[in-house]
Amino acid sequence: MKTVLTIIFVLVLMILSFITGLHYGDSNAREVLSSPGFHSKKLIPEQKCQESLDEAKKYYGKAFLLFLTNIGVMLSSNQTQELNTLMTNPKDYQRESFPKDNEKTASSNTEVVILPDYLSNKPFQEFLKKQNINIEHIDDKNLVNKNSNFVLKDPGVFYVRSKFIKSYQQISPLNGLYAGKLYLFSGKNKGETHDIEMTIEFNQKSENENEKDQIDGNFNLKISEDGNIYSNSRGNGGNGDVRMNQNSLIIEASPSSFFHFEQSSITTANYYDNNQLIGFARFRKLN
Repeated sequence: MKTVLTIIFVLVLMILSFITGLHYGDSNAREVLSSPGFHSKKLIPEQKCQESLDEAKKYYGKAFLLFLTNIGVMLSSNQTQELNTLMTNPKDYQRESFPKDNEKTASSNTEVVILPDYLSNKPFQEFLKKQNINIEHIDDKNLVNKNSNFVLKDPGVFYVRSKFIKSYQQISPLNGLYAGKLYLFSGKNKGETHDIEMTIEFNQKSENENEKDQIDGNFNLKISEDGNIYSNSRGNGGNGDVRMNQNSLIIEASPSSFFHFEQSSITTANYYDNNQLIGFARFRKLN
């Protein structure tokens, strides 16, 4: 936490130093240009200087906010207002002194909060109400209770941070034939229960020592409604369908949809399409 705070404050000071330098540089330039002893045929208009300063403020403000997003930092409402003040009125903010390490303040423990990847159960209930989602058709209540606790805050970001499994030793425990049920509660098929069939058959690419841990084989994932297959994802050769983000497993169902498993085993999953949670799924291994 202290490391994150240090990085943020250093970046803030760098940004403010640059903006303040532009501001004072611009002010000094105008003073010199307006002095009686200065004459030149090629002068930079004052409006041009101000426009450059404004553009610099916008650019570095966006850069800093992007940094906060990338490292997963959430500020409270008061801290957000403070950040806005800092970016819009840096001179006034710089007059304030930062507390020393041995000074304890009421907000010292809430200065920066690292965002977890998952919602808690309460926000999930709020999510259902906001989206007008009804999950009463899901008779597997254990599935609901479990999966509602690892709903992703930002599925797109979580997916982008994941990587394909390239090691045979890591992917081989997943080999097998699976069947499952997909309970949809959002989208055009909400309220329906679909069938899942999945086959994972990966093997070592070669006995050659340099390729011993590389992957070859087949993957196939089918989703059907009343026997009609409407999604059929398949791959041959290396792995292009099974991903990992830390200890979480992701299996792609289509270019826009994926199953997310809380752990690295294929049991229950949340189903996302176009970065939206639209269903819960339960898998069982047949062999």
